[in-house]
Amino acid sequence: KSLYAALALCLVYACATCVNDLVDWEIDKINLKGHKDRPLITGEGTRKDLIILAIASAVAALAFAALIGVLAIIAIMMGLILNTIYSVRPLQISRRAELTPPYLALCYVLIPYVTGYAIAAGFGSGQFNWLYFSSFYFLFLARISLKDFRDRKGDALAKKPTLILKYGKATVCLISATSL
Repeated sequence: KSLYAALALCLVYACATCVNDLVDWEIDKINLKGHKDRPLITGEGTRKDLIILAIASAVAALAFAALIGVLAIIAIMMGLILNTIYSVRPLQISRRAELTPPYLALCYVLIPYVTGYAIAAGFGSGQFNWLYFSSFYFLFLARISLKDFRDRKGDALAKKPTLILKYGKATVCLISATSL
């Protein structure tokens, strides 16, 4: 079941990356210039390719989750929905500076944690550990708050509001240090 969970989580991430790349490809042309892992930027892939890959990844993620159980299906489905909401309108959390770091931390911590919990609950050790969860959440929040340092140029040109562009380096570093 652990292998199924790992595969499902990788596929959720693949789907999220495809959706985000489709939405932000113009920004990524600037921020990720020279990156070989972005098929829209390198021209190795088309928008249609990424749409097909996103759908296939989502379906496969749910299939692997089904091999674990109902709670894993719910967790993986939540991951797919939350990651899509992050990139796509009308909510498009990626364009809401104050929400982006806590939202991404929630997505990157809650979904794997609940998926792992689904496996543990199947073995009879089903107590959700809030201390571990919150510790991982704040550690990830500290890291993700710093993610837009490298992307300032493209984000500024695209007028994408990020914490660093809206509040500056000192504020972002304070948020990261406080979370840590």
